[in-house]
Amino acid sequence: MTEAKRLLDRAAGAAKARPGEGPSVDYEAIEQLRALPTPFTAADFAGLHYTKFNRETVNALFVYARQVGELWDKFDSLAGRVLPESRRTELNEAAQDETAITTSPTGCVPTLGEGGFRCGLVYVDMPDADAAATKLKVRVTRGSKPFEKELYLGQDLRQNASNYVILTNPEQSAGVLGQRKNAFASYRQDLAEIARLMDSTLETQGGLEKGLGAVAGLDEIASF
Repeated sequence: MTEAKRLLDRAAGAAKARPGEGPSVDYEAIEQLRALPTPFTAADFAGLHYTKFNRETVNALFVYARQVGELWDKFDSLAGRVLPESRRTELNEAAQDETAITTSPTGCVPTLGEGGFRCGLVYVDMPDADAAATKLKVRVTRGSKPFEKELYLGQDLRQNASNYVILTNPEQSAGVLGQRKNAFASYRQDLAEIARLMDSTLETQGGLEKGLGAVAGLDEIASF
């Protein structure tokens, strides 16, 4: 389970869009997920005696077995949708669509007027080398003349608000900015669904470990 969680986190991390860096599919992580042997099945627990187990622990044991089985089924299903060569081509092209957005990030230039603050959306030219740069070039359209603005880092906007640019979050702004849903977006949604099941499974595992610890303690006491 630990290795499965690590590989799933790795794939999810590669699929994230960040300013200046496009998302990608970690095919190697998906291949390794599919290759992981199934730890056990529900059949491994059938026909055994659970007289020392409380009802909650027995229920948790079979819930855990079911969840693990579902996880490994989803790993196989995900690999089947991602790893074929034709599917890789489609996913790579879809990722490039998102990269075009993340490598040309947007921001907003605030202005203060009678109605309070307003924000005008702009394209931002992120610097290539100096990640700590606080001066950024912005454009009203992709091909228009750039203007220099100062990166907003918490300054007082009541003074010269239009001198600053506030970067947008590309993932949270995808719907507003008109990013189309494509094969890569579906892939990332699949990863999120599996991650939710993984979290639920690990939660069940934690409770089960406590229950089994109590049973182990009973065995130890009975041995004296």
